[in-house]
Amino acid sequence: MDIRSGDEMQSNPSSPTVSGWYSFNHEGTLKNNDDLTASDISLAFTKRMVVQPGQNMTVYFYLAIAEDVANVTAAVDIAQSKSGKDGVEESADK
Repeated sequence: MDIRSGDEMQSNPSSPTVSGWYSFNHEGTLKNNDDLTASDISLAFTKRMVVQPGQNMTVYFYLAIAEDVANVTAAVDIAQSKSGKDGVEESADK
């Protein structure tokens, strides 16, 4: 999975800091920004999946945000210990 950052205020697709949704809408790709400083950061996620005709597929993603690496790691460990379906149902209950 690709995770890229962009400056939410940057809408010029030729800019290396363009917001992910502008970039994806313009050319179907994300710029290679994995480290960016801006006042309004946006994140974009892409994952290419192959789904055959007539096939169904369910894919779950999670995003862990915390004040430090230790807390992010703990949150990821909890998320990975559950099935995607259980994680969604638990989040919906809160």
